[in-house]
Amino acid sequence: MKQKAQILIGSAMTALIVALIYIVFEESLNWAIDRVWIDLLSSQSNRLLSAVFTVATGFGYFASKHYLADQPKAKNNQNMVHKLLIVLFVGFLSLFAGAALGPEAILIPASLMVGQLISGRLNNGNETKRKADNKNLALSKLLSLAGFVALFVAFFNSLLGGVLGYYLANKGRKRSELLAINNLIVLGISSVVSLITLNQLSHRGSFIFPASTASWSIVSIVLLVACFVIGVLYQKLLSWFTQRIQRWQQRTEQSWTWKKKALASSTVLAILFLVGGYYIQFTGNHFIAEVINDAETIGIIGLLSISIIKIIAIAWSNTTGYRGGQIFPMTFVASASVAALSLIFADIHIVAAVFLILAGAIYGDKKNNILMGHLSV
Repeated sequence: MKQKAQILIGSAMTALIVALIYIVFEESLNWAIDRVWIDLLSSQSNRLLSAVFTVATGFGYFASKHYLADQPKAKNNQNMVHKLLIVLFVGFLSLFAGAALGPEAILIPASLMVGQLISGRLNNGNETKRKADNKNLALSKLLSLAGFVALFVAFFNSLLGGVLGYYLANKGRKRSELLAINNLIVLGISSVVSLITLNQLSHRGSFIFPASTASWSIVSIVLLVACFVIGVLYQKLLSWFTQRIQRWQQRTEQSWTWKKKALASSTVLAILFLVGGYYIQFTGNHFIAEVINDAETIGIIGLLSISIIKIIAIAWSNTTGYRGGQIFPMTFVASASVAALSLIFADIHIVAAVFLILAGAIYGDKKNNILMGHLSV
């Protein structure tokens, strides 16, 4: 009975804290980008100044990463709360510096840490005992799962997001584990608490798509199948760029200082922004509705160019040391590509097409594990 109570209380507490961390992180990042990049620098029109600021903020991010997160001595002296704050702070700087990556690879480890912290508190903070006791270790694992599920509910502002998170967390495990009663309790409690928290604070989640309708004709269904194939091809392209950047990085790994790496990483990213325009910067999830609504103005060639350059920026950001995930920016890539298709086939269902491109990319990622490597508990 005590263990069930700990699971119920711990799941609710973890989900509440994870949802609040997500909201504060997302809103703070968006506010900072809007106030500094958009309002102060006018990054949409003043591309040269934006490029210079990309290099400056990139260097600041790499300095923080070097001194706060990469030093073995600093890591050893950090308790769990300190580590959580470092993960969030360094991740915030990475995304603010313009990395073409998403918050998921930052918030996922943060959500797991929250679960471990709550587990420790419920066990009277006795770390030694918790490690020695299998039951306490099981509670820590369950509350880490609660944080993971709660975060995915927050991402999509939907209980279905929790189901997706639950599936990803248990991928590859036996069906008996997937249907274990304690796991299902965690899924239910953490999903509901996270959704209620978001709704009470009027947060809409990370993705905002414009309204979409379709006739579901034979042509539109064939297009959706084609979108899945496009997603697979995009993943192969991302993998190709990633592997070549990794080879370059291996040649410079030993001879370059962190300062030289920071300057090279941020300068190339700035050049990509100059070439591709402001849609290439940042995660891209809040540009989704904008790029779809502006599709006629941008044009088919422009939209496809944005998609390809964004993929290069994702590969470069991820490989050269910026922190963040690739699922969110790939969702933007999918949206830009679907916007291009909508100029030719007006009855395509935009949201369904976006998710099928993303599904194709995830399917194509099974071998390389580039997109999904950070999605684990």
